[in-house]
Amino acid sequence: MDRRSFMRGAAVVGSGVLAGGAAAGCSSSRPHSDGESEGIASRPAKSAHGGGPPDWYVLAGSLHGTLLRPGDIGYPAAGQLYNAVYAPDAAAIALCASPSDVQRCLGFAREHNVEVAARSGGHSYGGYSSCPGLVINVSDMNGVSVGGTSAHQAAASGQEIVTIGAGTKLIDIYSQLAARSLLLPGGSCPTVGIAGLALGGGIGVFSRAYGLTCDQIATIEIVTADGVLRRCGPNEDEDLYWGCRGGGGGNFGVVTSFGFRTHPIPEEITLFTLEWPWGAAETVLDAWLRWIPSAPDALWANCQLYSSGVVGGGLLKVTGVFVGSVAACSAALNPLTSAVGTAPTYRFVGPEDYVTATMIEAGAKGSRWPSAQHPCSHRSLRNRRTSADHSRSRPSVRSSLLCQPCRRRCPVPAEASCSTATAG
Repeated sequence: MDRRSFMRGAAVVGSGVLAGGAAAGCSSSRPHSDGESEGIASRPAKSAHGGGPPDWYVLAGSLHGTLLRPGDIGYPAAGQLYNAVYAPDAAAIALCASPSDVQRCLGFAREHNVEVAARSGGHSYGGYSSCPGLVINVSDMNGVSVGGTSAHQAAASGQEIVTIGAGTKLIDIYSQLAARSLLLPGGSCPTVGIAGLALGGGIGVFSRAYGLTCDQIATIEIVTADGVLRRCGPNEDEDLYWGCRGGGGGNFGVVTSFGFRTHPIPEEITLFTLEWPWGAAETVLDAWLRWIPSAPDALWANCQLYSSGVVGGGLLKVTGVFVGSVAACSAALNPLTSAVGTAPTYRFVGPEDYVTATMIEAGAKGSRWPSAQHPCSHRSLRNRRTSADHSRSRPSVRSSLLCQPCRRRCPVPAEASCSTATAG
């Protein structure tokens, strides 16, 4: 049963919170003195101390990874969240190198009544990946490997299953899977950690076509509040498995790795941008809100309102990604433009390869053209192919560049073919 079917047919039942949190960093690791195996544990790792005030030196000595305290070199960088509003305030940051490190951290926190938070990429807008107590940072537990789950499970789903460490960044997942012609629908920001994204649902530009990131979860390895490392799936600890598929990071424990179902990269991907003047804002927004629910699942779009700071100034843009051909994408956009009633002042609908499209949607930057030589005033440029559906007068050129954040294609001298610009 998939998530959509489950939500249609079942009432949402509240689940008890087993472990708090969300927390920080990155560092080197060191060998563990007892030579403990890194395999799945059926029981909690022994704690480092027998109660009383926390002895951080004892915890540090028990870990494969590194424990950072305020004043240590590396603490400010490890504790800083993506949202700089939140200053590092953790009593300690554990840069975990293995599931047993996570087990020891939870055991230590339980015995000493220390608040914990789990951190993968540190992108929590609310600052939930930090706390005044112990931050359990899994960012060093990263990596992508194909074939990490049983062959019969992969055959049953008809999809390749990959094992991904909880601390792996999206940019690394996308690039490594693309080398195998595989796609995992995820978010757009390249430095987001997979754990926070998947456990919270995971919305991105391919979500309508393939589902949320949490829909792709085949298995989960998680350390629960009792310190046990559990492997969860549809037929093993299934309640915990379902709870983690969108139930939020840190609510049921600290995840150490995932098994994800992947999809073949589609043969065709189309990007599009439509623009209208500010005066059409009411009409365009109303039309977009009515159009998007019935748009094909292959299409993802947003509606952006840009103010110029002057009354009546600014513009609206509808941009997005379509899994399919330029012609099919154009047909899917026609109901929107018809509902608006006035033609967009700018229209681009053009093909792109998967990797470049993903980088563009991630806001990745880079061009071999020095900004002073480029006809666009924006400094962040991307190579683009000539569109099959690009309306607005333009020079005859062999290629164009996509400027971030304006997403317009700017003319490039004819000698600058697509092969001469970098994908960043």
